[in-house]
Amino acid sequence: RKFTTDHGGSAPLVGDESVTISFVGPYVRMNDACGVSELRGSWDLDWGTSIGSDCSKTSTGGLGNTHSSRSGFYELNMIKAMARSHLPNNEWLKQTLVANMNLHSSCNAFWDGESVNFYR
Repeated sequence: RKFTTDHGGSAPLVGDESVTISFVGPYVRMNDACGVSELRGSWDLDWGTSIGSDCSKTSTGGLGNTHSSRSGFYELNMIKAMARSHLPNNEWLKQTLVANMNLHSSCNAFWDGESVNFYR
């Protein structure tokens, strides 16, 4: 069964249901070059916090649980939600946007026609 969290990160779990969560939703899917983000358990799952940048991560959630992926997942979802409120019939805004994080290069970010790409 798939769940999508609300804006606060809460999901409608029942009982001691065990789940696996990642930075993938109906509107944004994160791909972090540092690794995969995945958190398993039940009830109070917490991605934690981290300081730093690039591949700095918390002790939970895998190598892709970076500040960049957490912030990017939240912000891109909020941007798409705001855009859908203004353009409710825009089909592109209803599709899943792929966001590649922590890529090795020196530019900053770019759109390649299919995904948004962010450098370290």
